[in-house]
Amino acid sequence: QAAALAYLSDDLPTDAVVSLHPDRVVSDQFHEQFFSASLDHAVWFHQPTRVDAWHVQTFACQGLMGSRGVAIGQLFAADGTHAATISQEVVLRRRR
Repeated sequence: QAAALAYLSDDLPTDAVVSLHPDRVVSDQFHEQFFSASLDHAVWFHQPTRVDAWHVQTFACQGLMGSRGVAIGQLFAADGTHAATISQEVVLRRRR
């Protein structure tokens, strides 16, 4: 379960960074506007949780400079238990 959570948690932090990028065009297709890659990804597991159950994840971009950004977020189980904290540094490049 922990390995699956680590794998699945690699995508949403990127959305938080892209949402603050100054070159972003407001659209539902912002993944098509940028190439992104995870540079550093860490997960702190606070409580065991099942990844096949409902969760709430919140992410906020903590900094964006040039083409690199950092997002930090929390994952909560359906009962409100804080199950994990996630941090990710990403690189963004505008697609040509």
